[in-house]
Amino acid sequence: MINLKLLAEFDVYEFAEACGVDTRTRSGHRDGGISAGIRKTSDSDGSNLRFCRPGSWEPPTY
Repeated sequence: MINLKLLAEFDVYEFAEACGVDTRTRSGHRDGGISAGIRKTSDSDGSNLRFCRPGSWEPPTY
């Protein structure tokens, strides 16, 4: 079972850095392409953020 608290605290930049991906631009700012490449969905009021399965806009089934 997925720990939903950990999923809510998931930092895509931290994960990318741990994988050896350069997450900074030449000027030292965070590269927006990192978070733009992650598909996320939420309820209409912005709550219940979920990451989508790769290649789709469907949330994963747990």
